[in-house]
Amino acid sequence: MSQEVAGLYDRYEFDDVARVLYRFVWNELCDWYLEVAKTPLYSEDEDERLQVSGNLLALLEHVIPLLHPLMPFISEELYGFLPAVASGWRPSSLFGARYPKLETVWSDPEAEASMDAFMAVVGGLRSTREELGVARDVVGSVQLVELRSGAASAILGLKGAFRQLSGCELTDVITDGKLPAGRFATIEGPGIKALMALDGLVDVERERVRLVNKAQKAEGEVAKARAKLDNQGFVAKAPEAVVAEERGRLFAAESVLAEARLQYRERIGGELPLVEGKQK
Repeated sequence: MSQEVAGLYDRYEFDDVARVLYRFVWNELCDWYLEVAKTPLYSEDEDERLQVSGNLLALLEHVIPLLHPLMPFISEELYGFLPAVASGWRPSSLFGARYPKLETVWSDPEAEASMDAFMAVVGGLRSTREELGVARDVVGSVQLVELRSGAASAILGLKGAFRQLSGCELTDVITDGKLPAGRFATIEGPGIKALMALDGLVDVERERVRLVNKAQKAEGEVAKARAKLDNQGFVAKAPEAVVAEERGRLFAAESVLAEARLQYRERIGGELPLVEGKQK
């Protein structure tokens, strides 16, 4: 990220600098790293607490100078509170501080890929729990299917944070590709698949009705879009943008219908009972 920002500064692309820094600070540092760090920060293991707090401090020391050209007054104020500045180990002002440089030893593509999987699975589990109406105080059970070696390493190394952020307990990691029997909600991530057990967690009949209704609505949207696009007069006379918009609606509705069929197979079992938009 620092290398990308430095290149943008060199090209005077300040709007992109602001976009990249905002995305990193808000979406990665605040949304994820701080949340993940909370569990070890309150750990009874002093070494673990010190390691995480040291990492957070090093991250702040790196990020604040990057923000300085865009937020000079706030970043200068924050910089003054850094322990290395207060103790005199660093320049008293950001104007005299060295611009952060990329440390190649920090680069770890495998760790980044594993963390991407962590974020995808946690985000997917939270969305799925909300979709299913699972109460926040109810702990779910999750099995991971590792499709790429090492993809589950971040989740395994951060089990406490995983449980806290996803509301689910990790029970098993499957590496041989053999899926367990039962009803599951599936969440896909890079190199990994998470299976959240539904038996005892949700009302299966209510979920069956919800999925049928979801599919019926999507099927209706598909029928309307296809009727328009099959009308050669509409395709020939309507503006190209309008036709493209209708094709986009058809694609979106077909995607929702395909998703509902897959979810029905996984969560209920069998094929979705629809015939021309009607429930069997």
